[in-house]
Amino acid sequence: MIAGSKRDKNVVYNLFRIITSPITRVTRAITPRIVIDQHIGLVAFFLLTVLWVALTAFKIKLVLDQAAAAA
Repeated sequence: MIAGSKRDKNVVYNLFRIITSPITRVTRAITPRIVIDQHIGLVAFFLLTVLWVALTAFKIKLVLDQAAAAA
């Protein structure tokens, strides 16, 4: 939409597509077929956000546990 009709020739667009293709493939594999392909990017973003929050919470728990053990 933003990149236009010649986006396949755009180097930056192709770089972003290569970087994000693994997560979009995983997202397509785990989502039911009722989710249309146009929404896969949004679902992938949501999954990455949830993963980031969960890993941040786990990291905070590890740091707090180490601090409690050291005290």
